[in-house]
Amino acid sequence: MKDLKAKVLYNILKTWFSSKERKRVEKLSRKADKDTIKFLNRQSVLNIIRKREEISRTDLTNETRLSPTTISAITSDLVKMNLVREIRVGESSGGRPPVIFGINPNAAYCIAIRITPKGALVTIVNTSFKILYRKEIGTPIYNEITLKDTLKASITHALEDFCEDIDLISGIAVSIPGLIDYENSTVIFCSSLHIENFNLQEIINEIMPSNKKAYIFKDADALLLGEYSFDLDAAYKNVIYILIENGVGMSYIHSGKLFKLPQGGFELGHMTIDPTGPLCRCGNKGCLDAMVSEDPAIKRLKELLEEGSISSVKEVKGLRYEDIIELGVQGDQACSTVLQEQFYLLGIGIANIINIFNPQLIILGGAFSHSGDEIVKQMKQIVFSKTLKTFSENTQIYVSRLGRDSSFLGMSKTVFEDSIFKMIKN
Repeated sequence: MKDLKAKVLYNILKTWFSSKERKRVEKLSRKADKDTIKFLNRQSVLNIIRKREEISRTDLTNETRLSPTTISAITSDLVKMNLVREIRVGESSGGRPPVIFGINPNAAYCIAIRITPKGALVTIVNTSFKILYRKEIGTPIYNEITLKDTLKASITHALEDFCEDIDLISGIAVSIPGLIDYENSTVIFCSSLHIENFNLQEIINEIMPSNKKAYIFKDADALLLGEYSFDLDAAYKNVIYILIENGVGMSYIHSGKLFKLPQGGFELGHMTIDPTGPLCRCGNKGCLDAMVSEDPAIKRLKELLEEGSISSVKEVKGLRYEDIIELGVQGDQACSTVLQEQFYLLGIGIANIINIFNPQLIILGGAFSHSGDEIVKQMKQIVFSKTLKTFSENTQIYVSRLGRDSSFLGMSKTVFEDSIFKMIKN
């Protein structure tokens, strides 16, 4: 009998506690749902203000379909959070003049660094995507030690000249050539820098006085993101960026999104163009990297000069790829020969890419950024002679209009969207 009573009492208590626990969970769930909705409404308003640049509460109400009271509360919160500011008073349409809101350009900052074998260019970008600071670190990078030293020097210089609270720095973004593991912020392999399995987040943690999230980008990815976000018409959804600099890189926007592979990809520079060609840094022969870009161009120009080709260039030491391109376009015989040879090889590579991906647009970047329309004209003749007519008729080619700055804009946009303008909590 006692056992039966104990069992009944146990079942009653079990039911009571289960009911109490269920109510507690339901209460927490309702609170979570309410907080989530509040967060999403705030972020929606914040992103509309960012997109529109200037907007009133009335226009925000009409666009979001939220109540005027809710919009008023959200904008007040955003102003208190220093994310939005009242930028001016608009014109009255009969009642009280509307207050016009805009993103506070000093709400946050991003330190964006571009790494090449020649060194680094470090910038500070604000939430209005203005590059407020830039400094070049001209130290060659050829191994992990020199890369660490250059990163440390870049960040140290930026922090020394940063006049705001360090807590306003949303992240450190770094673009770098090579195979990138985005998920783990790691350079898997880079032949031009001679590094392998380089973890950027660990290095940033060592350098920064307080932990900041590291964002790593393949160099061509960063450039393409900037071009796509800040210069292209919204009609372009499939775009390829070809970076011609210290090698040949490629990135791809597919259906409006950056196409990324888990262990890197799109190594156009290591496409074999001539199986009997020169040895590439990767160990193979005849890669595009070994035949097109700065080092091969300088080497070929030196050979032509030694053979007696006519040129205004007397010494190749200190010459840049941009110099060869500029002189070639102007009609320098030796430089023009170098360009024509490189254009032909690059054209084969680009034609293959068009035949595979059939993009709407090809952007030529890097050393070609300021080369003018003549480069595009010559490249089109070579490329379109080797592509399917159906594809060539639908593909445009032009030179980057933002140049290297597109890298810093693309990286900082990603950082701010992840840290400030995100729509879902981490």
